Amino acid sequence: MYYADWCPHCQKIKPEFKEFMGNGTVNVGGKSVHVDMVQPEKEPEKAKGVDVKGYPTFLYSDANGRVVEYSGPRTSNGFMEFLKEKILS
Repeated sequence: MYYADWCPHCQKIKPEFKEFMGNGTVNVGGKSVHVDMVQPEKEPEKAKGVDVKGYPTFLYSDANGRVVEYSGPRTSNGFMEFLKEKILS
């Protein structure tokens, strides 16, 4: 999740996303998936080369470097279903 503290949409989803990501690792079908929250304005090195057009932006990056933007429901279940689709298919 790429976000900014000043963004009202980010403020709304931040608690849900923090609960979803737990300690930063989510188990999807027996595979550990790294999940992170990045503030491009405060951590530009973490956002280098990433196309963030607005906040919040949810991106999935696979082992081959392909990046897919998530645009589904902003809920724990929505995030998990997206990850399952990308990782288990």
